[in-house]
Amino acid sequence: MSELRTATLLAILLDPDNRAALYDAAYQAHAALWAEDVETILSSLGTRLHRYGGPAEVEPFMRWATTQVQKDARRYRITADILSEYGHLIRATINAEIDRPVRDYSADVDSIFWEVALLIFQHAHSLARRGSAKTSTRLVALIKKHVHFYHTGRWYRRHRLNAERVESGEPYGVEVLPAAELESELVSQNA
Repeated sequence: MSELRTATLLAILLDPDNRAALYDAAYQAHAALWAEDVETILSSLGTRLHRYGGPAEVEPFMRWATTQVQKDARRYRITADILSEYGHLIRATINAEIDRPVRDYSADVDSIFWEVALLIFQHAHSLARRGSAKTSTRLVALIKKHVHFYHTGRWYRRHRLNAERVESGEPYGVEVLPAAELESELVSQNA
């Protein structure tokens, strides 16, 4: 995209009347949005100007921008609806997944909850679409996958590899910490 085209589109986007129209479009899609959320939506729109393929004129650009703003506002609404309706399910699933034989003590349920909330925001439209699977089913699958890959999966892989090593008859040695980790452990013990 040429610099002149980008500058023209940004000028259209930053025009006070056009911003007011985009604010209205966002609030039509989700009336409970905060002003900061609308500003975030409009800022992200400024980073996606390269996706606009139409002419650098006010009317067609504003139609495209309005569609994008409403889509993003609906993402906020879907996320808020899912978190309010399924918050208990999300926490229960996280607890069930991290209370397996291993528990990742570096992350508590609240921090994992907010990681999942970000995933819900990123996948809001696919979680809310109609289909054979209910939203709760999709959520549980998303949570299990996230907790496994980011919080418990390493332990399961290490456990499986150790079991394979024992079964194969390979010599089984003691795990040694890397020097930096060992040094930090010693410093924390002496503190």
